[in-house]
Amino acid sequence: MTDVVTSDGVRLHAEATGSGLPVLFIHEFAADHRTWSRQVDALSGTFRCVTYAARGYPPSEVPPEQECYNYLRQADDAIDVLDAFGIARAHVVGLSMGGFCALQLGIRYPDRVSSLLVASAGSGASADRDCEFRAARRPSASTTTGPASTVPTAAASTTCPGRPPSSPGTSPAPAYHATCSVRIRATRSMSSAWSTALVRPAPPSSRGGSTSTNLGSAT
Repeated sequence: MTDVVTSDGVRLHAEATGSGLPVLFIHEFAADHRTWSRQVDALSGTFRCVTYAARGYPPSEVPPEQECYNYLRQADDAIDVLDAFGIARAHVVGLSMGGFCALQLGIRYPDRVSSLLVASAGSGASADRDCEFRAARRPSASTTTGPASTVPTAAASTTCPGRPPSSPGTSPAPAYHATCSVRIRATRSMSSAWSTALVRPAPPSSRGGSTSTNLGSAT
């Protein structure tokens, strides 16, 4: 375990386990670095597994300033973690929010990434256009059969119920992020079950072969 101080002065909790080619795991919104425990247990005999709690997720620091939270900063934090462990390039695994961060790493820092494994990630929308983005993805009367009254409608807005307002290009307020520590406990059993599925060997494919991932072949 080590404390990583980011380039903008925020302290992050990070851990490195095992030895070999480095693999950086970036967690989802409703979890923290502990969600990768089963993957670390399974892979640390062969790989150097690095996990960290993102800013706003205790035991990492929770900055009170809203401007400290945005998707560009998330990618920079991941680079700071790699730098703290002296890692020049790493295989990167990201889930959901962490998956989007992983994509940003590949786009902005391709020389630091050996490979990407991205799960359940999407580009979404900036906070100021979140409701407009969601409304645009709902079925419209012109593309849906049946009575028009059954088609959900929503006016574009700059805020959503239950979600604090944010400035363009930033994430929700820090207090909104800090509630994740409570949600982690509530979703622990679900996360454990999902993690178990990830490390379970893949079944033979319909063509008679098997499915596997070789992290050791990337350069």
